[in-house]
Amino acid sequence: MTTTDIPEFPELGFYALAGHAPDPRELLQEIRYGEQLGLGAVFLSERFDTKDAGVLAGAAAAISESIGIGTAATNPQTRHPMVTATMATTAHRLSGGRYALGLGRGFDALFDLMGLPRVSSARLDDTSGFSARCSAATRQSATMAPPARSRTCVAPPTEQIGTCHRLELTGDGVPERLVAKLPAADTGMRAMLAGAYRGEVRFYTDLAATVSVRAPRCHFAALGDDGNFTLLLEDLAPARQGDQIRGCTPAEALDAVRNLADLHAPRWNDADLLGLEWLGRPDEAQARMLSELYGPAVDTFVADLGDLLDDSDSDTCAHVSMPPNSG
Repeated sequence: MTTTDIPEFPELGFYALAGHAPDPRELLQEIRYGEQLGLGAVFLSERFDTKDAGVLAGAAAAISESIGIGTAATNPQTRHPMVTATMATTAHRLSGGRYALGLGRGFDALFDLMGLPRVSSARLDDTSGFSARCSAATRQSATMAPPARSRTCVAPPTEQIGTCHRLELTGDGVPERLVAKLPAADTGMRAMLAGAYRGEVRFYTDLAATVSVRAPRCHFAALGDDGNFTLLLEDLAPARQGDQIRGCTPAEALDAVRNLADLHAPRWNDADLLGLEWLGRPDEAQARMLSELYGPAVDTFVADLGDLLDDSDSDTCAHVSMPPNSG
């Protein structure tokens, strides 16, 4: 059989890159073997380390000609509906119509840790109509408005999970500029991110004054229902947001770690934090899920940067990545 033929066994499929897979390139050879055997479909799972459904689907489409490609599965919670629709449409066209988007519930414990609502049957059913919501979200979305009468030119930050506006104020005893943070315009997106919004607002109302982390001064905070919120924050321009693609300098990394310590140290082991219901406390199931994610992440870090660590640091990484109750 040639790769351009209809698969010999279209009713048979296989699950590629199963479990924790530190090297996603193994997928390429698995798909080649599957196509040579005449299998009809390859199913791709997703994990939040080295298995992104969109990247894997693109790679599968690029190295194959006949095998069907499907996500088994991704979920409607961790991507904006527009992003999910774009991923599926791109993979479908890139593969010549061989791609199928598979949606599933995922793990409740993982969504709890991420501050996202759990996936319900209603949410899965509703996803079938997200194309219309995506179109509406596209029309409503807007980049951060530049200052109308600014005396300096400041690059606006990116809007990743909400909307931002720079406000210029006039009057006695008020700051010249503030940044207003609001929820996403799309109602579906707003509901999906309600947990993350709640955490940010409650940080400013409940915790910011009790820790030493450098954060913008909050002039106003309000939290409503269904993901609605308002924050009026100090404008930190010309400071710039970190760029995960560009990375950072060693000095910037050191500054970030010190600031992280200023967040944790003042309230370390403070039992009063258990009374803040919005913080949550991982239960046994969540702890197991976190352990499953944390171990592979540490392994990847050591594999990529282990040559920069001394023996004691390597031993520490090996110890903290061990599953609970292991030797």
